[in-house]
Amino acid sequence: MLPGETEANQSLLVSIVLCTYNGEEYIAEQLDSICNQRYRNLEIIVCDDASTDDTVMILSRFAAKDPRIQLEKNNENLGFTNNFNKAVSAATGAIVGFADQDDIWHPDKITRLLANWPPESSLVYCNSVRFSNEAEKDWNRKENRGYRRFEGTDLRKIALFNTVSGHALLMRRELIAAVFPVPEGLVYDWYAAAVAACSGGVTYWPQTLVLQRVHAANTTVNGGYEFRKGQNNHSFKCLVDRHLKAFQQLPGPHRKFMQRLSLLWHGALAEPFSRRLFLFIARNQKILLWKKKKVGGLLSRVKLAYRLVKS
Repeated sequence: MLPGETEANQSLLVSIVLCTYNGEEYIAEQLDSICNQRYRNLEIIVCDDASTDDTVMILSRFAAKDPRIQLEKNNENLGFTNNFNKAVSAATGAIVGFADQDDIWHPDKITRLLANWPPESSLVYCNSVRFSNEAEKDWNRKENRGYRRFEGTDLRKIALFNTVSGHALLMRRELIAAVFPVPEGLVYDWYAAAVAACSGGVTYWPQTLVLQRVHAANTTVNGGYEFRKGQNNHSFKCLVDRHLKAFQQLPGPHRKFMQRLSLLWHGALAEPFSRRLFLFIARNQKILLWKKKKVGGLLSRVKLAYRLVKS
């Protein structure tokens, strides 16, 4: 326990779930940042998915020094989803957080999030910024000025674009039970944010507390999870389609809206341009395109609606 800390503010057990696979290059730096959190009451669940490099050797060295680390080594590769669900099921804390094997956490990440998390909210997350070299490791870098971060209970605001990053969030135990195992084909942080919006709400803390490393093997950065101007975004549109089908099942005041959007979006996948979907998004652009800050106003958002609909 560090100076100034009391047993009262360290009373909640926080589980950190970390899945690894061939992460020898960056895993030591990430584990250092987790083990050196100023919040000490942690259990660190590490599940390695049959790595073929030196990842397990590095993990074993950390586990030998820190009894909070629980290391599980799969004999065969389960794939990310199965390995992730397995790791989450082992977490016992009242609060659960998630770590990627190649990022870096601010020493105060958990402390700050817990201190700024309203009791009625089921999920809290912080700002994170991307870096690709040593010069960009800067905790003073601000949030992206081009878009807003979601918070609150209006599910419609994250129907098409998710701003809640798994590496930046904490969930209460009740939300974990409602989200996992994640339905096939869904991204856990997006789905968790949607479920949280319908059950207590999402809280955002604007301080940068995670540095997200960008490199050639990044799944989230390079795996078709983002909409990019001027590129073929079919993978992204199919991802949105799967999430909308799940979102329309969630309880709340916007269920009919989500059902209508899901129906139009799915039908538009087979069309070069869906006029009905375009008009629906354009009419509801202040909500559906809420992520985009006012740069060019209405015209800018209408152009984005057009790009979303056009194949």
